[in-house]
Amino acid sequence: MTHPNPFNERPEWGDVCMNKEGNVLYLHVLHMPETGHISLEKLPVRVTSVNRLDNGQGIDFEQKGGSFNISCPGRSKDALDMVLKVEIDKPML
Repeated sequence: MTHPNPFNERPEWGDVCMNKEGNVLYLHVLHMPETGHISLEKLPVRVTSVNRLDNGQGIDFEQKGGSFNISCPGRSKDALDMVLKVEIDKPML
């Protein structure tokens, strides 16, 4: 079970949901930006790790203040939805 997007808006690149405990965000990258970078603004918690859900590969990220940015690793052109698991330091519920 997941909760819907905890933010006021959907990001341009896809959507966000979170687990029932509120301590994991799932980023659904549906439209990869040309830059290969995605971000979330006004993130009120600290990110502790980011992994691809399909293969567990860790992904480097940067967080400054409320801005969270990652450079997405290669994605299959056939993939409709690349899901990233973002663990955070405290629940957002």
